[in-house]
Amino acid sequence: MSYPGYPPSDGYPAFPGYPLVSKDDSQQKEQLSSKGPGVPVAAKSNVAQHCKSSGRKANDTPGFSKSTSAILCLVVASQYNKDIDKEDHVQQDRSLSIHQLVSMPILLFLEDSLQQEEGPILQHHRMLGFQGQQGILPQGATPLQGASLELPRLEECHLILEALAFLYLPLGLASVAIHSSLLPKAMLEVDQHNFQGRNSVTDYVGFPGGQVPSPMPGMPAAMVQCTQGTIQAAPNFDAGRDAEILRKAMKGFGTDEQAIINVVANRSNDQRQQIKTAFKTMYGKDLIKDLKSELSGNVEELILALFMPRTYYDAWSLRHAMKGAGTQESVLIEILCTRTNQEIREIVNCYKSEFGRDIEQDIRSDTSGHFERLLVSMCQGNRDENQTVDYQKAQEDAQRLYQAGEGRLGTDESCFNMVLASRSFPQLKATVEAYSRIANRDLLSSIDREFSGNVERGLKTIVQCALNRPAFFAERLYYSMKGAGTDDSTLIRIVVTRSEIDLVQIKQMFTQMYQKTLATMIASDTSGDYRQLLLAIVGQ
Repeated sequence: MSYPGYPPSDGYPAFPGYPLVSKDDSQQKEQLSSKGPGVPVAAKSNVAQHCKSSGRKANDTPGFSKSTSAILCLVVASQYNKDIDKEDHVQQDRSLSIHQLVSMPILLFLEDSLQQEEGPILQHHRMLGFQGQQGILPQGATPLQGASLELPRLEECHLILEALAFLYLPLGLASVAIHSSLLPKAMLEVDQHNFQGRNSVTDYVGFPGGQVPSPMPGMPAAMVQCTQGTIQAAPNFDAGRDAEILRKAMKGFGTDEQAIINVVANRSNDQRQQIKTAFKTMYGKDLIKDLKSELSGNVEELILALFMPRTYYDAWSLRHAMKGAGTQESVLIEILCTRTNQEIREIVNCYKSEFGRDIEQDIRSDTSGHFERLLVSMCQGNRDENQTVDYQKAQEDAQRLYQAGEGRLGTDESCFNMVLASRSFPQLKATVEAYSRIANRDLLSSIDREFSGNVERGLKTIVQCALNRPAFFAERLYYSMKGAGTDDSTLIRIVVTRSEIDLVQIKQMFTQMYQKTLATMIASDTSGDYRQLLLAIVGQ
């Protein structure tokens, strides 16, 4: 399958954050040849010394193949691991140490396989596919089955960095074989969270137990770090003063839309609720009714959405999607499949209190079959939210999903529902990665083959959010404006609901996926005060 903004890749998934990369690595070599941070002073002196003896300049950084990169990483680690083994008296009978692995003829197999575009060993930068102590390898790598690589202690990691700089320059390979940001990030991750029991190189450099790999060419990495909204709470906020500004903007003949935009686009949702209360206290009038009488069209819908409490807006959107003839299934999927447990529970309670209806009953009345069961599962708000990933369970779930779909005649839909509706998003991401190794196909492609219609879209939304939530919303925004006409309701809903959560990251993903900014597309697809307010929320 091909995900928007990415070229078809012959089975390689194109969704940002997926554990495979495109086959063209020419840009990757350029990225990897940049100087990375974190090299100790001692390493720099060694680098200078070797550069002087070899007649090379310190900034000469030629590119190199992924096969050579992987092997040199092992060579460096093997020499280091010998010293660690001696110092710590590691029992060699319980695992295969790195220097033993390097000395094996299997290196010839590695070199040969890695030279073939993306070989079975190095899919993405999996560092030979090792996972934990089980030594799980991609299909076809049976000679190394069961090997476990020793992980150096955290406080000794600087030695690896020095060894990399020390060995690579004399060999004409000045660029670091792994992305320069991976090792420092992995060290920080281990230090902050005190991860225990990880002894594989893959865990250490960022996969699967540590940090998500750095972005590869044409494929931005999943956003797993802190997210940020474009709207922040205004400093020196005065609800009464803002209420007065809005009153003056709507009083008399005509409306000062610019004054209204200046207020609503620069206040948080909580602050807007205070403005509503202050307006009624000061003038004895309902601000929302006054806004409705003064505004019209899309700008009215956008401003009213901004003044709705966040939970109420989601509940209102769900009610509107199921009210009357027909059902807007895409709205049900977008909200119920992307919100947290707490958000869903608050939405369910708000739906009941505001509209006097049971959301589960409305879902059952408006949907059917496996799609109905998926949405009912989602509106329970009972997804596991433990951020610790169980890689053994991920492997088991991946095998279970394969046997429920690609590995049998027909499809066991309940198995997909159970796994995707109950596992935490970090756990699902690990399951997706394990599935790619088992099935030789990404999970999104398998869902596309095994399902259709709304249940397919719902399941894929869950997977996409597990991999890269901002990318999912970036895609939704893109298609709301692509082609003739604009899906203004979707555009408004996503811009408003994500404006204080992760709209900054959504904008970044939008640019990477579609080679244009979100603001540029909004400016070309909207007009007037509506465009001005959208751009004020999104930020230039």
